[in-house]
Amino acid sequence: MRPSARPPSIADLGSGTGFYSAVVSRDLGAERVLVADRSPDAVRWSRRHHREVTGREATGVVLDLWRPLPIVDGAADLILDVFAPRNPPEYARILSPAGAVIVVVPTSRHLAELRAAGSLLEIPDGKDERVIEQFTAAGLSLAGRRPVDHSFSAAEDQLAQLVAMGPSAHHRAEGEPVEARTVTASVEVLAFTQHRR
Repeated sequence: MRPSARPPSIADLGSGTGFYSAVVSRDLGAERVLVADRSPDAVRWSRRHHREVTGREATGVVLDLWRPLPIVDGAADLILDVFAPRNPPEYARILSPAGAVIVVVPTSRHLAELRAAGSLLEIPDGKDERVIEQFTAAGLSLAGRRPVDHSFSAAEDQLAQLVAMGPSAHHRAEGEPVEARTVTASVEVLAFTQHRR
C-alpha cells in the first residue's frame, strides 16, 4: 500500500471474531472499517471486538462472499481475508488503485497434529499456488508472500474450538475428544495489488 494523507479504509471479509482487523485498524489508525461475515453472530463479535481494541465503531454487514459484494468500486484500501472464502473478481473491483489485498492461506502443515489425530480434514499441497492463480486471473498482481509457522500449547477446550472453527466441524462426531496438546499453525500470507499499467 502506498502512503496516503488519510487513514486507510479496511474491509475484513469473512471477519470471524474480527481479531485481525481490529489489530490492523488500531495499528494503522483506520477510521473506516467494514467487518463482513455470513454469520450474524460473527459480525456482532467483530464489531464488539473492534470497539474494545480501537475505541471506534466498525460497520458490520452480513453477506455471502461468493456473491457480488454490496460495496462500491475502489472503496477499500486494505482487504483482509484470513481463512475465509475468497471472491477475487469482487476483491479486485472494490480495491482502491493503491490498495492491497492480504490473504492468509493454510499450508498442508497447518494444525498437522490435529490432522494426524483424525480431528481435521486434510489440506492439499499447493493451495497457495491455486489462490495466486485465482487472484492473478482476476487482474491482481502478487506483491509479496511470507510463510509463517508457529507451534503452541493449548488446552483441550481450545483445541476443540480450533476444530469447530472450520469445515472439519461438520465431519466430526459431537463430543469426540481432541488428543493433541501442542499444535503448529502454518500459513502462507499473500499480498496482492492492482496491476500497474
